Amino acid sequence: MKRLVIFIMILSTLPIIAQENWGPAEYIDSENWWDSGCGGEQGYGFLLPSISSNDSLLFMEFWCFDTSGIGFMRYEDGDWADFTLLSAEIQALLPSSPFFTDHNDSVLYFSSSNYDEGYGQTDIWATRLENGIWSTPWNLGSVINSEGYEHSPSITDDGNRLFFVTGGQIVFSDIIDGEFSEPQVLPEWINSQLDEYDPRISGDGERLYFTRGDFDPRVPVLLMVSRRSGESWGEPLPLNSNINFGGGCEFMPDFSCAPSFSMDGTKMYFSHFEFPQPWCEPNFRIAVSYLETAVEDGELIAPESFSISVYPNPFNSRTVIHVQGNLSRIEDISIYDITGRKVRSWPINNEIVWDGNNADGIPVASGVYLIKVGNDKTIILEKTTLLK
Repeated sequence: MKRLVIFIMILSTLPIIAQENWGPAEYIDSENWWDSGCGGEQGYGFLLPSISSNDSLLFMEFWCFDTSGIGFMRYEDGDWADFTLLSAEIQALLPSSPFFTDHNDSVLYFSSSNYDEGYGQTDIWATRLENGIWSTPWNLGSVINSEGYEHSPSITDDGNRLFFVTGGQIVFSDIIDGEFSEPQVLPEWINSQLDEYDPRISGDGERLYFTRGDFDPRVPVLLMVSRRSGESWGEPLPLNSNINFGGGCEFMPDFSCAPSFSMDGTKMYFSHFEFPQPWCEPNFRIAVSYLETAVEDGELIAPESFSISVYPNPFNSRTVIHVQGNLSRIEDISIYDITGRKVRSWPINNEIVWDGNNADGIPVASGVYLIKVGNDKTIILEKTTLLK
């Protein structure tokens, strides 16, 4: 109980965040794919994109038959062309999870599973692009890499903070005078008891995107976002249905992960893992989506037209949600758990009683829940705590 109380106190200091409204996804299926059997609508394909600051270079991991690695394409004459593998020296490290940054320095970070060349099972490495030539790759060292698995690096545009996964948790390391600090684990509302991976930080360091799934492959996998305020991270929310597609086969739902953003943050490249019926054979594709609703100045301003209150809070058996204001402006009243999964929703009403059950009438577990009220442009989130 003491740990729960402390957790609730921490949550009360976190910022309210808004769900981002991304438009319909468009697939990048160029006629210039390296091998037509790997791109397009058949084969394993390409995944984990990372875009350069001027949208002219698209890096990606590829899986094709008995080979894999990292390559990139150039945007020329309205199409992505000339898929090019990185140097043999880099491919020998069995690279994956590319993240390219060229704001202060042109550096490609990647994960390596060549056990003979690193500290552990997988390590994070980097290579520099200079005058069209890739430098000899270097290992980020023992502060970052351990005997276990380090992977999925991403770095802020200023080059001062590196995010990655180690020991199954999302962490970050500050870079001070060229040296990495001891990694710090992100809070437990980001690193839940589920499976979080593929963290991608926005260039300004204010939004962290990551994938949240379950160790049961039949459970939907969601691409989430958490906003930062100072050194506090907000409750993560799933991206909308244009990104988190749903569907797929019974044993392996479709999902999206590893977003990469244009310099102005309005265009998102990401991986879409398809497992179409009836054979559930995987097909990895890269998609792009445009931000349709932006939040001005990176902040959410609560609308004056509606507000909510909850009492009692915490509660044991029932709580009443009061919605005040112009109900015509409200499109959604829902409850989410801290993993970002929707628990229940209601038709629009001034007063709603929640009895602690989900949409199927099954009692939910004790814990912190988020009540979401809003429309496609603005939302209000209110925390409530169920104690049994």
